[in-house]
Amino acid sequence: MSELISDVRRSDHNGVCQLRSECGVVIDLHIDRYLGQASRAERRFLRSVAGPVVDIGCGPGRAAAYLREQGTVALGLDASARLAELARSNGALCINRNVFDPIPFEGRWHSVLLLDGNIGIGGDPFKMLGRLSEIVESGGRAYVEVDAVGPTQQLTVREHRRGSMGAPFAWAVVSMAGIDDLITNADWRCHAVHTIRDRPTGERWPGTNRSDRLVVELERTS
Repeated sequence: MSELISDVRRSDHNGVCQLRSECGVVIDLHIDRYLGQASRAERRFLRSVAGPVVDIGCGPGRAAAYLREQGTVALGLDASARLAELARSNGALCINRNVFDPIPFEGRWHSVLLLDGNIGIGGDPFKMLGRLSEIVESGGRAYVEVDAVGPTQQLTVREHRRGSMGAPFAWAVVSMAGIDDLITNADWRCHAVHTIRDRPTGERWPGTNRSDRLVVELERTS
């Protein structure tokens, strides 16, 4: 994400970040997980992802770095120069690039990752899926982390941390309930749903007993 997040240290227990919309929607950002190394559960999931892989909005590069460590060809993309630099320092191969700009080897990547809600980048998940169709080869995969509950929302948000506020930007939230609508008439079909059980004890999705992260595996059909 942005420069505010890149300033947060994992040891900074007061480094709570949120995205807040103009209409009062609040999205908590799980900074310890975001800035840390891939958890055991996340590593287990990543070992199932076939390369070559593009990690979109890779941030500090925890997924791209782990994949590279495992011998999988993986490239991280992040629009923040500071986060791209941090990803490289963490062992990831990463370029400072917006996903909607040209990237190397378009149409030849087998898998793309959109973890941490990054389907929301740009505020238009339909446009994002169309862009993924340009990046991924036919039969390739997109791994999209979604919310377990709630509506699909297109928002204008700002990052908030310790009284600091970032510039407004477009963001979107997509849930399991909205993924079918998202891929209707698109070049994608749902192949599988993966769970990553690394959320803190007691952290549950609103109105449910579920605490696991959900990653939908989409297959490109054309």
